[in-house]
Amino acid sequence: MIVRLWATRVDKSRSEEYEENERNRSTPMFRAQPGCLGVLFLRSGGESFALTFWRDIEAVERLKTSQSYLEASAFYADSGMLINQPSLQVFEVNGGFLDSAIAENRNITPSRRRRS
Repeated sequence: MIVRLWATRVDKSRSEEYEENERNRSTPMFRAQPGCLGVLFLRSGGESFALTFWRDIEAVERLKTSQSYLEASAFYADSGMLINQPSLQVFEVNGGFLDSAIAENRNITPSRRRRS
């Protein structure tokens, strides 16, 4: 599994608009990406993060050429909502666990994807 952490600062006066775009633009875009296992949107000390989970590094590489990802990235870059340039880190998961109760958090919606 691969974890991808995108970090940015958002203009405080546009934080509601940013959160709306997370729900209505970023979430569907990530759901449509082959190999994307999920996304969490995080906040800390004025920073906003998108933590995504991926089946493998190939899925992360495919994201870079996804039309919907390129459109979403261009939208955020041109929106004026972001302060400075976002940063990106990619990690290989090397151990640990996620309890199934994590999806019970009221702010997280369970995946609608079918498991085979």
